[in-house]
Amino acid sequence: MDRLRIKQQMDFIVEIDKMKRILRKSRIIGGLRYENDAEHTWHLAVMAVVLQEYSNSDSIQLFKVLKMLLIHDIVEIDAGDTFAYDETGYLDKAEREEKAAERIFGLLPNDIGEEFMALWHEFEERETAESRYANAIDRLEPMLLNSRNRGQSWRENDVTSTQVLKRAVWIDEGATGLYTYIAELIQEAVDRGYISEKGEDLPQKKGVRPLGPHETPPYDLLLLADPSRDLVESSLSTGKCFVIELDDCIAGEFVLSHTQNGVAEITNIAVREDFQRQGIGKKLLQSAIQIAKEQGCASLQIATGNSSVNQLMLYQKVGFRIASVEPDYFTRNYQEAIYENGILCRDRLVLTMNLV
Repeated sequence: MDRLRIKQQMDFIVEIDKMKRILRKSRIIGGLRYENDAEHTWHLAVMAVVLQEYSNSDSIQLFKVLKMLLIHDIVEIDAGDTFAYDETGYLDKAEREEKAAERIFGLLPNDIGEEFMALWHEFEERETAESRYANAIDRLEPMLLNSRNRGQSWRENDVTSTQVLKRAVWIDEGATGLYTYIAELIQEAVDRGYISEKGEDLPQKKGVRPLGPHETPPYDLLLLADPSRDLVESSLSTGKCFVIELDDCIAGEFVLSHTQNGVAEITNIAVREDFQRQGIGKKLLQSAIQIAKEQGCASLQIATGNSSVNQLMLYQKVGFRIASVEPDYFTRNYQEAIYENGILCRDRLVLTMNLV
């Protein structure tokens, strides 16, 4: 064993752990925290494999593409993440990143370090089929996150659709099919008010609306109401999710399903903890009632546990009445015990409301 060589390799591997600390400007889908560089890199690698068929070249070397994607942002350990639309930051970006590449790749044995430096330059220059495809994937990922997060980083930084489409040109260079797809998502974001076309003020969405077909369900809220992922997925598969937004964030949601004989059911409802006690739960319930009426339903039902004291109070205040009790429903259907307000959740209470 060449002890110097393996030490250099291990030093490099330890150094790149710092990528996990570098935060980008886009949040993870459906979450409140920002994506880090390591997560971004992993996502790009998977995307490059899954989406290879859309490359403009039929003969790209996928392994070479993966190497580029895995190393291209390592320079941000020293140079930091430059926001895509920060014109000032781009003035010295190349110089900062070149110095970083020399130092970090210089930790490796010469043969590997020289290979990585060459691949990094190839990625930056975009002159080969592999580098153009890699850049297409790199530009696609944050746009995809933003389209599923209601334009979060676009809105926070006053980015317009014109700016986004300008950056998307590189996607067209490497994968025209992916460019066509993302252009449609950007137009959908404009139509929904997630991004402006010319920088005008965007309206704050505060009404209840259905979740869009390309939006990721707010699983953090759905699982707050029901800790069973399987039951949440079942609810979404048979019903329609509605959300309410405040401060550019989904503050609450409900899922409305239809059963037999004209009966509608709220199968999931939750309000984000920092928005509770502001009347949002009541507004969600009133919206569900109105939607069910407009859809011609004869009655609406909702269920909760015996330990959900506040929910029982609210449901009855808006007009629901307890119709039945299913003893031991939660202890039979959930592996882990559920406690609320210091009470073991055992029984399922079904409440109904006549709509005609």
